[in-house]
Amino acid sequence: MPDRFQITIERSLFRASDSPFAVLQGTCQDGHLKTLCGDLSSFGHGDRIEVTANASEHPRFGQRWKVEEATILEPDDRPSRKAFLESIDGIGPGRADQLLDLFGEDVFARIDEAPERVFSELPGVGKKTSGKAAKSWRERRQIREVLGLLQAAGIESSQALAGRASRTFGDRTMEILEDNPFALIELHGIGFRDADRLASHLGLFPGSPQRVKAGCLHILREAKAAEGHMFLTADQLDTRAADLLDLPREQLHLEAVLS
Repeated sequence: MPDRFQITIERSLFRASDSPFAVLQGTCQDGHLKTLCGDLSSFGHGDRIEVTANASEHPRFGQRWKVEEATILEPDDRPSRKAFLESIDGIGPGRADQLLDLFGEDVFARIDEAPERVFSELPGVGKKTSGKAAKSWRERRQIREVLGLLQAAGIESSQALAGRASRTFGDRTMEILEDNPFALIELHGIGFRDADRLASHLGLFPGSPQRVKAGCLHILREAKAAEGHMFLTADQLDTRAADLLDLPREQLHLEAVLS
């Protein structure tokens, strides 16, 4: 049976360049150091996460925990907030302490409001460093937000997908996904079902033109993969779309949606 525990990431031991696989090390609530491996590329130094994992023994590196599921947690005490702040480019332990002394529990909210201004107010931090820190802050916070959204929608492998989405869509990732959850399909290996889970979580109307269009494109791509072409009669597309989307044919309005 897998164990479930919380851990604060402190070191990245390995990150694959061609997959979301990573090996991370951190400290659990009981003070024990543990090494995690799995699709963990979205996590980094300072992240506090809850994992479901199985202990395994590596012949060279010793005990590791193979992660089945990982959920991001918001830092809720000074040590975890400090660990996250230290992970920001240009902000080390000393500056992290200064920020916590200045803003206490509100430190993340204050930085979110105006990161450049907050960082530039620290002693010895110039425009270049504050700009670098602000960019790093936005990137880290965005991945956390995207990860939280995908996990709330019940999408598997959210921890790997969050980083890929952020790299693909840039600093507008949350805006893009909330406006059109089916943009997820642009990511290699992500199918209609996962995007549809996100759409449902965001409250998108089941018969919305966005959903119908995305479903039809999915059907045509599947036809190409299975049959070698993307040609379907209107009646065939109508039938398959009604089945995929679980909607009556009269609610599809394919001509209007696809025109």
